[in-house]
Amino acid sequence: MTRDRRRGDRHARAQGEARRRAHVTPASAPPPPEPADLPSQEIDPPDLPELLASIDGALQEPHPMALLELVSAMVASLEPDVDPMAREQDDDGPTLDDIVTALRGTALRQTDAVLLVLAEMLPDAELRTQLRREVAQRRHALPGWLLRAERIRPVRAALFADMLGDGDDVVLEIELPTRRALTLVVYIDTNLGTIVKTAFAIASSLEDVIEIHHENAVEGQTVEPLSLADARARIEEAVAAGRATFPPVEDDEWPALRPFTEWMARLLPEGGSAPQWEEPTQAILERYRTQFFASPHARGLDGSPGSDARSIVDMLMSFGSSQGTGDPLRVSPVTTEILLLDWVPRKVVADVAYLDQVPTVHRGFVRFAHEQRGVPAERTRETLAALDQLEPEYRTIIRSPRHQGPMALLERLGAIPPAGPDGEPPDQATFLAQLAAQLGPEGAAMLAQLGIEDPAELDTPTWLLRRLANDVGGREALDTLDIERLPLSEQLVLDGVPADIHDRLRRIDALLAPAAASLYGEELRTAARRVLARIAVGDPAIFRRRSKDDTTAAAVLWIAAKVNREVAYGETGLLAEAFGLTAVPVQRATPMLRALGVEDRTYWSYDAALGDPDLLTSERRLAIVQRRDDLLDWIEDEERD
Repeated sequence: MTRDRRRGDRHARAQGEARRRAHVTPASAPPPPEPADLPSQEIDPPDLPELLASIDGALQEPHPMALLELVSAMVASLEPDVDPMAREQDDDGPTLDDIVTALRGTALRQTDAVLLVLAEMLPDAELRTQLRREVAQRRHALPGWLLRAERIRPVRAALFADMLGDGDDVVLEIELPTRRALTLVVYIDTNLGTIVKTAFAIASSLEDVIEIHHENAVEGQTVEPLSLADARARIEEAVAAGRATFPPVEDDEWPALRPFTEWMARLLPEGGSAPQWEEPTQAILERYRTQFFASPHARGLDGSPGSDARSIVDMLMSFGSSQGTGDPLRVSPVTTEILLLDWVPRKVVADVAYLDQVPTVHRGFVRFAHEQRGVPAERTRETLAALDQLEPEYRTIIRSPRHQGPMALLERLGAIPPAGPDGEPPDQATFLAQLAAQLGPEGAAMLAQLGIEDPAELDTPTWLLRRLANDVGGREALDTLDIERLPLSEQLVLDGVPADIHDRLRRIDALLAPAAASLYGEELRTAARRVLARIAVGDPAIFRRRSKDDTTAAAVLWIAAKVNREVAYGETGLLAEAFGLTAVPVQRATPMLRALGVEDRTYWSYDAALGDPDLLTSERRLAIVQRRDDLLDWIEDEERD
């Protein structure tokens, strides 16, 4: 299993090593062994001895986690890879159903052991009953804990938090039908989009793990109580977000331990909630900027309007607001690496003289931000040391040819080669044409995913017209788009929505409707109600989780307002105030956008679209029609010339 090189990996890897040292299993409880390699093909005769030997080795280990890890890795290896750049996913290999069928037909002691674990690990109650009955009839001699595997369950939870905010450990104590201890540690990384980055099991009790954590923790790292329901919400949302991330984040334990983690999460009670981060208002950002330039940390910097230093501070806060928790003052060694080695070189289009000032301004901003947040001095020195270490590489990058914007994203995905050595990135269309020629059908499929049928069209009116069509669901919808007003008296329509959440949706609508009408008009009120109903159809579980109605309503209205271009980035103060909030809970909108078909929110807020004209006001549709006609006139003029 290969591990993807991700932004911030240098310091994130160092943190991961420290986290493992903090979780070293006490000598009195030997750690479970590494799971054996598994065959990647169907169970043919040549593969069967290897598989049986792996299972035998796990069964001989005194700790149940040896077999649990092996089966989890087997299930994970059979899950299909999701590549958004491919039109069709590879389905040549065996499926999990194929393997389960093969194991049931083998009927050996070793394969029956795997079947008993699968009976509990897989979320199929009917299959569970069948497998238990079949194995019981064969009466193989199996470990006692395995015959009572239905008793495996998480019983307590804790949260290992760090005030720098790069990520948290959700820690579950697992009760086994033996006297042996087991604790599962699930690390949820904030910088990569609140996803599970890794997980590992420890043959120790929760008390032992907490004690070792305290012995190794640094200032700003805490152990906090966590309800079982909240633990489930955090894990499930982070696992779902990780599944939608491409390229996937992988290491030696993840996603091999993902099926076991999902099993444990399903056994936890529902009704919990995960943190919902809020996008800061423009007023908050302006207050921080004023405070920074009035502080000693900005000594020697020009904070006057139009100055480079002022622009860079705004840029630093924009970066912080768009990353992780949405806190513009959250700065760490990991975020500093992401900022200097990825975000600024990729997204900030400016000359070298401007970019050269970023490390200097960032040093002052680190000190200011940490002072405001009460970060211990040692953690501030750690962050500044990271900046010093990264600065030479940053200055080399900004003086080198590189892709920026969408082309940089394509390069990161491996879709295009790096920028050329001549000092300027090669032409986008040329790059894409070369790629299509090199890759053949795969290259054409990749371009099609980007909406590019002919690379020569890039940044032409034809390309821009295709992008505009995405706003309304396709070219046919764009050509026939009307500008009739949405019905102003339309109420919340709950057709196709499960009945158990109707009352909750009506409570949310009671908050949503008046706020939408007062801020943006009655027509957008109708659009917001439709957005709410579509979210409920797409993922009803969102409204079964414990969360505040006002933050949920605010997130729904933010989506409706963004897609109708009623609110710009950072200009959400009035929307938040309408619900009595200090900021809009943008993070709360992430699962809602997934329910609407938006898998990645990273760039969505900058170019919001849902591909459905029924969610657009007549004013927004009129703007699209006018832009469509302008582009068609442009195309006609080019053809005439």
